[in-house]
This record gives sequence, structure tokens and C-alpha cells, in this order.
Amino acid sequence: MSQTKRDAAAELWRICFGDPEPFISLYFREVFREEDTLLRYDATGKPVAHVQMLPYRLHLFGDSIPAGYISGACTHPDYRSGGLMRTLMRDALRTMYERGDVCSFLIPAESWLYDYYTRTGDYAPAFGRERVMRHRHAGDGALPAGYTCTKGQGDYDFFRAAEVSLTSCGVLHSHSQWQTVCADLSLAGGGVATLRDVNGQPVAEAYYVPTADALDIKMLVGEEPATALLTDYLLTDGDWELASILVHSDAAPYGMLRILRLLPVLEVFARKNKTVLHEFVYIDERFPQNNGVYRIADGGVSFSSEVQEADTIRLRHYSPSSLVSEFFTPFPSALFLMLD
Repeated sequence: MSQTKRDAAAELWRICFGDPEPFISLYFREVFREEDTLLRYDATGKPVAHVQMLPYRLHLFGDSIPAGYISGACTHPDYRSGGLMRTLMRDALRTMYERGDVCSFLIPAESWLYDYYTRTGDYAPAFGRERVMRHRHAGDGALPAGYTCTKGQGDYDFFRAAEVSLTSCGVLHSHSQWQTVCADLSLAGGGVATLRDVNGQPVAEAYYVPTADALDIKMLVGEEPATALLTDYLLTDGDWELASILVHSDAAPYGMLRILRLLPVLEVFARKNKTVLHEFVYIDERFPQNNGVYRIADGGVSFSSEVQEADTIRLRHYSPSSLVSEFFTPFPSALFLMLD
């Protein structure tokens, strides 16, 4: 019996990534979809290259746009350096464009891949995050009177509201995507802790995994002092001295963005930045339908596909990667809870 696409992708995933089997089972049960997956096979029918284009939504300058997240990009060790991933990424970009995605984003597995994805796909760094260390404060970690901390299901509405307000550009998890993240944390021995005030309303959430040396907080949601209260409570409850917390950074790159359809991106940018005046020539070799002269003024965008000779001389020129570098530096956004 021939392999299904799901089984072939899972086989290649095991070879390339070495993730624990419970995570692979979760991923291919809850995340994998055939229509969002590209596979390449050798002459014998063995899977040798793979990429998934997971549909997400990005919160971008106050609006929500469809975007494709590149996940599981890999090539079998015996077939690397043959250009397979270059052509696969080209096909992935076209597929995401055709299904209506406005942008694509990814998280390079290694630092050298930032340059690779810029060269092969015109991606550019647009997201940033770093770790901060927080020591347990002296005291018993007790919560204020009437406050409670529960571990388990979390509160999706509170989480979603925080995603929208966290940065000017970021991922919006659907309810099912959020549930998968919570399940993944549980597999790793962690979970979600929710701090509620005297009225029973959530004021902070921590998405965490315990390690031998520290409490690894993958995302901390809420405002001070509630987040500090929750962190101290968890450290005391688990007898940890240190929390390692992932936070947004405007300087430490962690993730890349590729614009697929420029006009919708500029329109939401212009509505949010009504005083910006900018005119430029845009050249996208992969999607020439985006090429032309764009003018941002008075909260709107005008576009002409006709580029006059005078325009090429007087106006600045952008490619997809250089435009992202211009508009998204310093990094206004962070990527959290991406099953990475």
C-alpha cells in the first residue's frame, strides 16, 4: 500500500527534526492538512522535501489579514544542497498567493537561514524577541486577598485580546490553534496558569514549561503588577528560583516576513499612519503584478503599474525584503506560541 501524504510527511519530519513522538502525533493530528502541504519525492517514491503553509491571521496596524506560516521546511539529509528547498519555497509562495494570503512568515531554525530565506524568498526579519530572567522575590508568594490562580484550560478570550493589543503586528491564534498550543505545553509537562482578581476576571496568564534549572515561560500575558504576582506565585509553588521569560524585543530578530500582496499592507499602514507621505517604486520579481509606483498620503494609497523613466530616477526603489526592512525596523512585533 502506498503511503498517504500525511504518513510521508511525518516520516520525513522524524528524520529531519527528531521531535518526541507525542509532539509528532499531536502535530499531524491537529495541525497537518494535505491542502496546506507540499511534498517532493525521489524516483523511488521516497519523500525527500517538505513544507507546510499553515493558515493564520496577522494583526497588522490595527487590522487582521490572512497570512501563511511556513512550518516544517526540511530536506532529507541525503538530498540536501540540490536546490529542492529553493524550488519548494517558490511553489509555496505561489500557493499562498493563490489562496489569498497577504503575507507569509516563518521562523528560521538556525541563524544562517535568515540570509538563505532572504536570498531565496525575499523574506526579511520583522519580528523580535528575547529572554529576560526574573528571580523569585523574597516572601511566601502569597496572592492578594480574593485573588486566585488556576492551572489548566486558560482563558482564550483574555489571550486573544492580549494578542491584539500586544504589538502593532503579531500573530492571531484561532481557538483551535490556541488549544493545540495548550496541548503541546501539557505534553511537555507544562500548561497555562491564569491569575484572577477579586471579581473572578483574568488579569494575567503564563504559558509555561518546567525545566531543571528554571521555569520557562513561553508567553506572559497581562499588565504589571499582575504578571509579577503570577510569576512569583508560580516560582514559589514549583520551588524555582528563576523564571526565563520570552518577551518582545525591537532589536533581537526572531522571525521573518514576506509581503505577497503589497496594496492591502500599505492600506492598513496608511490608515494607521495618516501623516506619512511616501512615494516609491516597488519591484517584486516573483509577483510582478505588484510592481509599480505607490504613493502613501493622507491615510490612503494610490498605485500605478506604469513606471515612468522619471520615476525610476527620482523615487526610491524597494524589493519585498527591503520594504519590510524599512517598515518593520525596529521590529514592532513578536512571534509567540508557534509550536517552534
